[in-house]
Formats: sequence, structure tokens, C-alpha cells
Amino acid sequence: MTSRQDSLPYHLFEWKWIIENTYGHKPIYLIAINNGKTYGVLPLFYIRWPFPVFPKKIVSLPFLDAAGILAQDEEIAGLLLNKAFSIASSLKSLLEIRQTEPISISKSSLNLVNKRVCLVLELPDSSQQLMRSFKSKLRSQIKRSIREGCKTIVGGSELINEFYKIFSINMRDLGSPVHSRKFFINVFRYLSHIGRIFLVYYKNIPVACSLILTYKETIFNPWASFLRKYKRFAPNMLLYWKMIEYGCNEGFKYFDFGRSTIGSGTYKFKKQWGGEEYKLYWYSSHITRNEREKFQFAENIWKILPISFTKVVGPFIRKFVSL
Repeated sequence: MTSRQDSLPYHLFEWKWIIENTYGHKPIYLIAINNGKTYGVLPLFYIRWPFPVFPKKIVSLPFLDAAGILAQDEEIAGLLLNKAFSIASSLKSLLEIRQTEPISISKSSLNLVNKRVCLVLELPDSSQQLMRSFKSKLRSQIKRSIREGCKTIVGGSELINEFYKIFSINMRDLGSPVHSRKFFINVFRYLSHIGRIFLVYYKNIPVACSLILTYKETIFNPWASFLRKYKRFAPNMLLYWKMIEYGCNEGFKYFDFGRSTIGSGTYKFKKQWGGEEYKLYWYSSHITRNEREKFQFAENIWKILPISFTKVVGPFIRKFVSL
């Protein structure tokens, strides 16, 4: 089913091993098969907090922008969804499905619960052509970073340590528990053929990073970070330009900036690059408050904790936060 045009890199079966081997969550992969032929899939993971005060969840897929139902037709999609509801009911858990297309099945009993979008930039044949299409302010910010002496390298798993150092600090500054380093090690263990790490250096100091996934005609950018103390050198501008430039030079047709919430600072940053906005459809069997709103107080506390503490405790908490 991953050969379908609407499939995403997050539908790849390798995510079963990545998530299961990192966090121990139970995978529940639903597959519609007839006479040996696959007609639909729905990847799910069961997430259960060790504390009963938090709800149990079945999610497709946790930690990622979207996966959801891939089906030949609406009838197959309905069968997969009904089975997911049945499993969620037996486990007394919420059901959450993340899609790039709306669920059109009638009486699905799912509620649209988010305002998240993806911004996707169509890439021309050359990076020079794209640079000329940018507004002068955007071009000057990119050039400023280069004038300040920032440089970029691209690599694979050998760059995980430097990537994670930046990423963990940035997540602390955002008030968010950081993923386990093992999570990214497993990404490259199972998906090294589509994963690349970008690092921006200022005077030999790594100050910005990203991890991209190349899939079909698109570069996906699910994780990117920079150190705020170096913001005046605009390393994030150079980081994004180098990823986009890489996409043009390697013949990709699209650059997916990853999810953001409409109106947020991240959304505005990505919007300036000129990408087209696509709605993400996150559905839940129950209407609940946004997880970020529920944990707002905890986020404010987290921002002031020592990075050494957040790197140890963060992965344990992040394991159960499906965002």
C-alpha cells in the first residue's frame, strides 16, 4: 500500500520497529486482505500512561504528523475504522487518527480536534530559480547567515550526537519533553536510506539542526531546531534554505515543512517561504482539550529546568505524549 500516491513516509512498516523498540508501545496494524491481496491498512499504536489519571490512547500514528487509513475504497476504509473502534472499546481507550485527507465515512463518531496544517513548497528545477522568487527580505536573511560565517554539513547517523544536543536544548526552551536519543538512533537504524541530518555551524559550534525524510517526490522535515542564543546570526534561515536547496539539486518536486498550528510563530516562519497550506485532519473519538493547553503550566516550569535534568526525565514523559 505504500506504493499508493497518497501514502506517506509514516506509513512505512519500519515505524512499527522504531516506536516499539524505542518506547515499548504496543503496535496494532490492521490490514484488509482478500485472496492474498492487500486492499487497505491502518497502522495504530496503543499508548497507556502508568498513571490512571491520564487517558489511554490508540493513535495512528503517535509522534508523527499523519498516517491514518490507506484503503482502496470507502467500504474498505469503513471496515478498518470499525475494527479500530472495536479494539479501542475493548481496551477502554480513546481512538485518534491523523490524516492528510478527511474521513468521509458516515457515522464515524470521530471529531475533528485540531487546527494544524502542513505547508508544502513546490520546488522548481533549480535552486537559483527558487532563490530569485523569494522576497528580498527573505533573501537578505539567508545571505546574512552566510556573511556571519555560518556553514552547513549534511550527513547521516554519524551526526546524531550533535543533532541531539541542539534538539534537546531547543525542546527544553520550548517547554517540551524531548524524545529519547534512542528514538533518532532507531530512525536511522531502520530508515537510513531515506534519512539525512543537516547541521549549521557558527565558528565550529553546531547551532541549528534538522532531520529530513526523503519519500517519493517529497522531502519531509519533521524535526528541526536551533539554539536561541545564536538567533542574531539567523542559522535557522540558512538551515531551511540548505534543505530546500538540497531538494532542488536532488530533483525532488516538493518540500514539506511539517506540521504547525495556524497563527503560531512556527507557522509564520514557515509561511514566509511561500508554501501552500494543507489542512491536517486529526480525529478523536472524544472531544478533549488540546494537550498543549492541558500541560501549559508544566511547560512553563520545564523551560527553567537544567538541561541535564530534562535530557534524563524528558524521554520518560515524552514516551506517553503522542504529539
